[in-house]
Amino acid sequence: RVSAADGGILAGAIFRNNGSADQANTTVTFEILDANDNVLSTTVSDPFLMQSFANTPECPSYLLDSLYIATEFEPSAPGTYTLRATINSDATDEDPDNNVITRTIVYTQCEYGHEDEANLNVEIRPRPADEPTTEFDPTGYGSFFTFPNTGSTAHGVTCVFGQNTDVGAEFSTVLFNTNGNLNDSGEIVASEEYQVTEGQLSDEYEYFPFDVPYEIDNSVAYFAGILNETQSPLELTIAAEANSDSDNSTGIFERAGSGDYVWFGAQTWSPALRLILCELVNVDEINDELLTSFIISPNPAVDVARISYTLTSSAPVAYEVRDMQGRLVEFSNLGRMQPGANTLTLHVSNYAAGNYTVGLVVDGARMFARQLHVAR
Repeated sequence: RVSAADGGILAGAIFRNNGSADQANTTVTFEILDANDNVLSTTVSDPFLMQSFANTPECPSYLLDSLYIATEFEPSAPGTYTLRATINSDATDEDPDNNVITRTIVYTQCEYGHEDEANLNVEIRPRPADEPTTEFDPTGYGSFFTFPNTGSTAHGVTCVFGQNTDVGAEFSTVLFNTNGNLNDSGEIVASEEYQVTEGQLSDEYEYFPFDVPYEIDNSVAYFAGILNETQSPLELTIAAEANSDSDNSTGIFERAGSGDYVWFGAQTWSPALRLILCELVNVDEINDELLTSFIISPNPAVDVARISYTLTSSAPVAYEVRDMQGRLVEFSNLGRMQPGANTLTLHVSNYAAGNYTVGLVVDGARMFARQLHVAR
């Protein structure tokens, strides 16, 4: 989030005058509402002349205009907010119903995304390969991310696969330092390879960590996604929100006219993919509404460690094990787990002796940590 002193939420609207007369003293009012529809902030633009769509010199006319205003609003806590934009002018509007638009903004402690999880209404699929026709072209899906503040660490991504994704489809998580151009100078700074399992085709956000967490440089633009760079008989798709990419933040990996496979930006949809920025939190330091206990026993462990945890409600759960250098040792998505006591068995006989961090990932984002010592 951007601090109030630095402008707070940047509100924007794209609009058009469909009538036959120019509209004098037009203003756009941006309001921010909380979950109870209380207005927390109101910002009104300076008056301007909105030219008529019918009066422009171009034919046909594609006159669209845009307006951005710093609201100086900074949320005080995680939660759901509504941004409402209302356009008005001195003239009587024959169709006032299309003068108001709203957008939901969700502030979380861990997740950074562009899509609305309640409106995943399309599936983005790869193109069938030319030869053989039973296979699919390389593909990838992702979004751009910028960071106004310092101190972020990228741990991985979550995504919702589309219904036509095949079990066994291979992909990599990728985080690019775009260096101004994703294809020509973009550098992959974090990654890890995965295969889709049956339990991950559940309409839930599944967590996939990077091999090593990456410290973000807030002066750089990044692109995060999932990527399959090879032709495959197995299809990799992603759920998405249609007609939502208002800030040109979306990218897809496809074949260009030259025959090369490149990332194309500015799609009309936003993929169900989020960058996870959680630091692992020691469960002794937090009273969380989802997780009430997290125990590893025995600890130290020689061959097997039993992980016991208690959930207050049903939630997707994953776990990861990292060594003291932050490298990913083991990872698994466990699927949606039931409320109450749950257990899993961690086989550590192949681990080198030493200390490890066991991270429990609840609901796709909240991450909790315990230290595990493996003895020999």
